[in-house]
Formats: sequence, C-alpha cells, structure tokens
Amino acid sequence: MSESIDMNIQIERAHERLSLEFSRIRAIRSGTSIYLAEHGLEENELAAMLLVVRKALDCHHIGSGWWHRHPLPLLVASTEVGYVYRGTGTDFWPVFADMLKEVTLVERGTLSALFREQAVALGLAQPSRSSWNEAFCHIAWPVLHAILPIELHRTLAETLRDVRSVIDLAGTDADLVATIRERAKIGGSVRLNSWLEEEHTAAAVVRHILDSGGEYGIAGTALQRIAADIARDDASITALREARIRQKALSAKPKQTARRGSEQQPLFAPLVLRSFENRLTLALKIPQMGQSDRELARSALDAMRWRAFLWGEGRPVPGRNIFSDFPLPLQICFLPEPERPLIDETRRLPIAQEAKDFLGSLRVATGEPLLFSDFGPDGDALQSTSGIVSDSSKCILLASKETGSPPVGESLGRVVGLDAFRLHAGDPANASWLMNHGFSVRKKTQFSWIGSAELEQHRPVRRFSEGSFVAFRLYAPDGLCEARLVCPNGSESTLAGEETLLAGFSATETGRYRIRYGEGDDVAIDIVESQEDGLGLLTVDIDAGDYATSDLADRKVTLRFNADASLQEAEFQLMVCCDGRMVNRVGDTLPDTPCKIEGSHGIWERLLDADTAASVLAARRAELSVEVSGLLKKSFEFEQTVAPFAWESRAGGTIAATDETGELAIFASTPDRPTVSCAASSSVPDTDIQLFRAGRQAPSNFGGICVGPSRWRSGDAFKIEKPERLMRRFSGVETNAVFGRDVVDALISWSAATVDNPVTQYRRGQVVRELEKWFVEQLCGPSWVSQEQLILSGHETGFVRNFLLACANLGVGYCDIAISEDQASRLDRILARLIEASGLFTNLETTHNPIDEDIAAELDDIFNEAYSTLYLESVALGERCLFDPEDDVDVGEVVGNWHSAIVEAKSKATLLGMVDLLRPLDAGDALSEADFEAMLPDEIVDLLDDWIGRNSPPHHARKWNRDLAEASFWLFTKPTVAARLSWSAATERMLADRFSARAVRYAALRARGGSE
Repeated sequence: MSESIDMNIQIERAHERLSLEFSRIRAIRSGTSIYLAEHGLEENELAAMLLVVRKALDCHHIGSGWWHRHPLPLLVASTEVGYVYRGTGTDFWPVFADMLKEVTLVERGTLSALFREQAVALGLAQPSRSSWNEAFCHIAWPVLHAILPIELHRTLAETLRDVRSVIDLAGTDADLVATIRERAKIGGSVRLNSWLEEEHTAAAVVRHILDSGGEYGIAGTALQRIAADIARDDASITALREARIRQKALSAKPKQTARRGSEQQPLFAPLVLRSFENRLTLALKIPQMGQSDRELARSALDAMRWRAFLWGEGRPVPGRNIFSDFPLPLQICFLPEPERPLIDETRRLPIAQEAKDFLGSLRVATGEPLLFSDFGPDGDALQSTSGIVSDSSKCILLASKETGSPPVGESLGRVVGLDAFRLHAGDPANASWLMNHGFSVRKKTQFSWIGSAELEQHRPVRRFSEGSFVAFRLYAPDGLCEARLVCPNGSESTLAGEETLLAGFSATETGRYRIRYGEGDDVAIDIVESQEDGLGLLTVDIDAGDYATSDLADRKVTLRFNADASLQEAEFQLMVCCDGRMVNRVGDTLPDTPCKIEGSHGIWERLLDADTAASVLAARRAELSVEVSGLLKKSFEFEQTVAPFAWESRAGGTIAATDETGELAIFASTPDRPTVSCAASSSVPDTDIQLFRAGRQAPSNFGGICVGPSRWRSGDAFKIEKPERLMRRFSGVETNAVFGRDVVDALISWSAATVDNPVTQYRRGQVVRELEKWFVEQLCGPSWVSQEQLILSGHETGFVRNFLLACANLGVGYCDIAISEDQASRLDRILARLIEASGLFTNLETTHNPIDEDIAAELDDIFNEAYSTLYLESVALGERCLFDPEDDVDVGEVVGNWHSAIVEAKSKATLLGMVDLLRPLDAGDALSEADFEAMLPDEIVDLLDDWIGRNSPPHHARKWNRDLAEASFWLFTKPTVAARLSWSAATERMLADRFSARAVRYAALRARGGSE
C-alpha cells in the first residue's frame, strides 16, 4: 500500500514539474507551438520517470479518471515511444507495450484525448491534416511531439546531402523548407514530406544540425539530443558531414545579380540526342532558376495555362514543362539559327522580372557541327556546349552535308536534317578534323597508385589502413596537372605541377577521402582502423572476381574461413539480399577451420537456385551475408555491371553471342510460343522470325536479336496462338498456362530486341502487340480489354481532331456544299491549324463549364475563314471550285451545338467509356480530369502514386510505393524502360490489385494519346 502511495506522489510531482516547465516555455515563446520532447529532463531523470509511469499503469489503466488529473508524465513517456520506434503503422503499439504497458483500442483513443486536452491547455503542437496523420490518428500525437523521430534521422540527413542548391539558414522558414521539400519529393519518403509540413519545427531542426551555434525557437536540450543521436549512426553522420561540406562550398560562391536595365547574358540550354529502336530524336534540357523563384513562376504560368512555342514554331509546350528537369522532346525538321531566342515575347508575362529575364535569355547552341557525349545506359547523349572532348572517350557528331563527315566514324542515321556519326576522339585523323572545326581535344589526365598497398583488393572503393602513406602519380600530357585532396572532416588541400605530379599524404584520420583531378575526375578511398596482426577467433574473406552480381549468380565465389584454433561442427548461414530485400537464406555445417567454401559446394546450389539467380542478375546491388552464430557476421556487396556482348554470324547459317569471358548460351523464342525460351540451335530460320537471347543460366532481357526471312510472300499467313490460360498468378507449375512474369519477361525481350530487316521488324511488332494484349488482359480483365478495343478502334489522337470528327458527326460548323475528297481533307487540315493557332481549346479541354457566346462566335469565324482559305488555295492550284465563300458559306451555329461537339470530343479524348470501369467511381472521374497529354512522365507517376495510395483496397497486405507506380506506368508505356526498374515487383503487385492496374493502364493510354 505504501509503495502505491509513494508511486502516486512521484507521478504528481513529475506532473507539477513538467507543467511548470511547459508554462515557462509558453511564457517566453509566442506564436509557435510547444513539443513534449522539450521536457528538459536529464537522461537519468527521464529513465526514472519512465519506470514510475510503467508501474503506475499497472495500478491505473489509461481509461480511468486518475490520469486526467496529472497526465503529463504519461504523455511524455508516450512521446519517448514515438521518438524511438522505427516502424510505421501498428508497429508503434508493440514498442509501447515493451516500454510501458499493453493498451486496448479504447485506451488508445483515450490517450489521444489526453493529448488534445493538454494541447489546448498548454499550447502544445497539434498534428496537421496529412494523409499519414489521418491514417494513423492515435500515434500521430506522440510521433509529432518527438520533434524528429529516430526513423527520420537518416532520411533527413541523406536528403540534406542530396540538396543541390543553397539552404539559406538566415532566410525565412518557408524558403528554407521549400528547398528541402523539393528534394524530399524525389526521394519519395511520405513520412519526411509529412514532417516537413511543420515548417517552423523543420527549419529549427535543420538549422541546428547544420549550424549548432544559435537559438532556433525550440529548446536547446531537445535539439542537442537529436543531433547526438544522429551522430551515433555512421550513415547519418557521414551524409550530414557531406551536406555541410556542400553547403559551405555553395555558400562561398558569390551571388551574381543582374542590374536592372542591363543586357541579359544568354543562358544556353544543351540538346539531348536520344536513340530508341534505331531511331534518333532530339530533346532539350532547360537549365533552372533557384528553387523558390522557380516554384513561383511555375505556379503563376500554370494558373493561366500558358504555353510556349519554342523558337516561335512547332507544338506548344506547357509552362510547367519549361520549369522541369525532364528534357523536352523537340518536334522540328531543322534547327534554327544559333542567336535566335528560344522563347519570344516574355515581357508581358505576369511573373517576376528575374523569371522574365531567365526565359528571355534562353538560347540553344545550334551552330553545326554539334558535339555530344556518347550514349549512356538510358540511350541519351548530352550536348557538349564547351566544345571540349577527351581523347579517351567516344563522342557523337551531328554535321551537315556541306561540313562533311569525320575521317573515321560510324554512321548512325539522320536527325533534323543532319548526319549523325559516332567516333573516337583519340584517333589522330578524327582529332585533327575536330580541331579544324573549332573543337578542343584534351588528353585525359592519367592517375596511378604508388605507396602503401591497399587492403582487400578488388573493392569498388579502395581501402587503406590508418597511418598508411597514400601516394599517387598524375600525368597530364597537355601540361598543367592539379590534384585536390578532400579529407573526411571537409578540409581541402591542393597541389599543382607541370605534366607530372607525384603526391602523397599520411592518412591519420579514418573515413572517406576524395582526390579530385583533371576535368571533373574523382577517386574515393576509405581509411579504416589498423587491424591486429593476429587473427580473431574466426574470420572470413572472399574471392569474388570483380564483385559483380553476375559473379555471384554464376557462383564464381570462394569463402575462406580462418581461425587461431581449429573450429569444428560449427553451423553457418548464407543469406542473399537484392536491392535491400532478402531473397534466400540457407544453412549448413562448416568444415573444420581453416577451410574454404568454393563455388562447387552444395550450399551454393541451394542458395542460388533458378529464382534467386534471376533476382541477383536483375538487381542493381546484391549482398551476400555470412553468419556463424556468436562468432562471425559479415557482408559482401556485389554491384550490377552490364558486360557487353556481341552477336556474330558463323558458317552454316548459325549465330553466336560472346563477351569478354567467352561464348554465352543462346535461348530462342518463336511467335507461336513467344513466352517460352528454350536452348537454341542458333540456326537462322527461313519460314518465320525467331528471337535469340543470350545469357548463362538464364537469358537476359536486353541485347536480344530478332532474325527472319527478308522477303515477304503474299501467301505467308503468320499466326500467334493465344495460350489456353492466362494465369493471374505470378508463377507456377501448371501446364498449358502462361503466368504474369512470363508475359512481362517476353514483352520486354521482344520489345528491346534489334532486328535484321524490315520484314522482321513488322513481324516482331505483331508479336509485341499480341503480348501487350495478353498482359493487359491478365492485369485488367477481359471486360476492360473488350471496352478498350471498342473505344480505341475509332479513337483519333488529339482533342482538336476529335472535335472536328464530332462536328462532322453532328453536322455542326460544316456547310452542305459540293467539295472533293481532297478538298475536304485539306479543309480539316486548315481548320486544325486555325484552331491550334487561336489557342481556343487550351482551357476547353479540361473545363466542365458550358461555353459562352463569345467562344461560339469565334468558332463561327474560324469555320468561315477556313472555307475562304480553302477557296483561295484551290483557285491558286488551278482546281475547280464549285462554291463561293461569300455566297454559299455562312456558319452561325447556336451555342448549344458547339457545346455538344466539345462534349463528344472530350468523351473520346478522355476515354470516358473506360473511366466507368475504374473503382471507386468518384476516384475514376477525378483521374479522368487530369491533363495527361501535357504532363511529364514524372508528374504522371506522382499522380498515380497519390491516386493508388488513396483508393487502393485497404485489405491488401502489401502496399504500393512510388517505385512500383513508376515501373507499372513504364510497363504499359515503354517496356524497355521498365526493364531497368522494379518490373518484377510491379507486375506481382498489379496481379494482386486489378483496380490499381486499370488506373495505371488508363493513365498510360492517355499519356500516349490513346493510340495503340
């Protein structure tokens, strides 16, 4: 009894102390909220209070009125749970039970009521209306009052590290958080984005961890605790250190402000050369303003639906796309002159003067020949505006017939009236040709190691022991060479020399060093603590070639176990993780140490089965973990390296694929069974096409080649037989059935394969279209496929075209006069041109309001003008014209007729018949209102991620995320792009969630204009 009374007294005293502390904070702080994490208790005092609260909960349950009289100790204890828990959703309550006491559902609501009461009484912070807070309304309180929970420490530190613009610590809270929020959106962390909504709190935390020397509106003890916990996590403190270094460097750059009235310096936007399916296109990458100025200008232009004509011609580009990092596709036949402004007439735009100057200063270096880097993994090559190319690299050149072609180069085709060539700049003839045309061929600075030997060779990042003398040699054939050393603490030192530079340093500090030299080259090394000469009880090392995922999948690994004394009958486990997700785990008995486990050992057979090997090969990063319980736990990382392989024709009409390691196994698929890949004889077919894929244990999605007969005979009747069953499951063993993974793998492989002649290209297109139909049927269902084919069979791309078809069907606007079929087609082209030029439908595409008389009168004038233009063109061509526009044409429709035509055009453009199959119905209607045709792919993915998050079935155990939404969108739009993403997981998710799969399919159809 006395113990219970003593416990009650301790709770009452703790409540009084906390109440006085929060009242003191409220008295000195005005206009900002108070957090329970600002309790001011020392670590030992907090631990003692948590123990008392735990005992008190055994005597007084939360629902009793006892806690209503002195709730602050309980609320602070709950806040401590919110600070330390690292999961999401219901993971909070098991942690609460471990630290305090298990609570019922009713008691959870009572706890939230206590938080609300004290928030009103003491001016405490209250959760904002965000999707996360609404979904987890009870745990939102303690998590909010933890200020920055441990689960967000690493995410925030990595986001700060990745910010590429200045974080103005002296600026307003809104500007500071806006810079970080933009980067957080790219990372896709829902919790971090929700936390950033509390701008004052987020700004205070960021200011403290980047510059701990000031007072930032939150109790210093709470901020110091957060900073100390961040410092305990190696990944977080490393990311934070790099963020401080980057911010220091960005802040050191002087800000240049243009004088009002002075001439604006041109700002050049580089071109992007793209290659897809042996076709070249151009895009434009617009440089960007500062984050806050960019958002203001983008919002203003987006509100007025402003669209820009690049160089005053072509298809209009929405304003939001101008202020995006995504390259803009160019639809032009020839490049304009170099000095021509990219965007005209910017002075009248309702935006800030800095944004007007920015838009008006944009130029493109179009003077040929044009120099580009070589194509990257994504098929893009970036224009070199500096005119400098390294002699060790390949480049791409666009030149006219008058300029001529380089001496030694590979022709790639033509684009915008220019010939494209790939050449090696190091070739003497090419180097001379480039220099004669104004380019500078710079010889690459050579880097080599001397001095202390590295530890554990063949690591992606070299390692040296603490105290080693790390030395290196630079050789610059062009003369001056410079090296800059960046230490783990951020300090820098620079050395320069003529032609050759020998340099070194004593590595007295552990961490990552960077050596920067040449034209942006960078070498990273890790300095680790010195290891003792003697071995521990048990150690393990690995021989794994180049540490590539293919080495692991092919079992080209050997584990070496060493020990001071012989270890017998020890159990060990091997685990494989792909991109952070565990794929397989097996165990076995370790032979007597020292020993080695080679690739022929039976454990590798069980660990790297067919499914695991396929996952390893598809992963960007794989991790092999070795564990001997109580003695050893170590991990080895493997990275994906795409080893190039080439096809070659051999005698006897066969083909083979080889890479640097030798000949690869060949697999083949035929149109009658496109989802099945079997070991191939590699003989070229003479009746129908065949897809050859290369690999080792399994065929690769990329690099395939499709071959077949080069002649088309009218009697040939190619068939693609549909499987007996299309299974919605991901994989299985049933015969005569095709599963989801099989169809996607085949769709990617057939889409990405090269072809040998136009007949093969045509035939392969038939196979790809059929595979896409199977894929859509598996994911969206037969009813969706039937409706899709019904709608798309009569669908025309573009809102204007649909509007003209609706006018013709309804008899609106068109006059009943005698004109030829050729003149009728020309009239439609004239009408489309006039409507596009008027900008009349810019707002009509998305608005649901009836049109007014002014718009109807303008449409009347457009149709009348079109007939007049047709008459003049016909007369000029010498054609017989049976009508007179002055006497026979008088378009004057009522408002209702024009409105009916617009409504019918919208119905076709937005595929309204398919919207009815989306669920829930109101969410489907909301999705149909999006302007997909004017949105960038990243914006569509963001929209889908948000839509699925709000409307996917709540009973599904596994949830969507942005990565899955992105992979799903590209599977329906361009499968070759999805192959580089998490297509396997996305397919599995869509097979389990048909409603979300239909939404993604609908967005993909709208994004590509609805055409098949």
